[in-house]
Amino acid sequence: MGEHTTLEIAEIAGCAKSTASACIKAYRNGGIDALLATHHKPGREPSLNGTAISELLEGLEQGRWKRIKEIRKWLADEHSVGLSSRGVHCWLEKLGVSLKVPRKSHAKNDEGQSVRFKEGLARKLAGLGVDTVKPFRLWVVDEHRYGLISTLRRCWMLRGIRPPVPYQTKCQRGYVSGGLEVMTGRSEFLYSPTVSLHLSLEFLRQISRSDPDADRVVVWDEVGFHQKKQLAGLPDNIHLVALPPYSQELNPIEQLWD
Repeated sequence: MGEHTTLEIAEIAGCAKSTASACIKAYRNGGIDALLATHHKPGREPSLNGTAISELLEGLEQGRWKRIKEIRKWLADEHSVGLSSRGVHCWLEKLGVSLKVPRKSHAKNDEGQSVRFKEGLARKLAGLGVDTVKPFRLWVVDEHRYGLISTLRRCWMLRGIRPPVPYQTKCQRGYVSGGLEVMTGRSEFLYSPTVSLHLSLEFLRQISRSDPDADRVVVWDEVGFHQKKQLAGLPDNIHLVALPPYSQELNPIEQLWD
């Protein structure tokens, strides 16, 4: 004792001078026990308990809420917790939640069918009778409609004058058939003015010609202009697997259209 000033002790310990003074005073009055004793009051209890947090995480995983005010209402109704929008936002950040654009899901989507399709896909592929000697390719296929219609934009003009500007009222649109091979990343596309059974078959032939020595399984939906397995003209190395109705979220190529 007496070798250093309070300021020197604070610099050595890496703390403020007031903190060093408080520690020295505590040591002189009560020794090591007083120095190690906790004097500050505990913080306030968290606003959400374990049950509310687990239910919140479960609801977020299911996409139950789209806006913070919906979460606020749920917390108030189900757990009697009154949080501000900022408070909910802080909890979402603490739980590692981020703002994302959801994937589209059809209103008629049957979640049970989607789950059964995913669980049974491997068995379905094994039962197609694919030649195990040939290379195997798994394709996902879908069509996308794109269009263009003219819109009016701002233009320079004299004050007080609003002249008429002609614009085109007809919509110009087309279709693109797209296929992605999930194992190699290969892609094939076919642009057409419309969709039909003939054009869908032509696109399957295009996929078939891209690697003639391989067997292919094509996964797509059951829209009316998609070929069924029994139709004539289907290449021998093409095997079709139909998605459940209204379940476009099961097709990875949907993300490409986005």
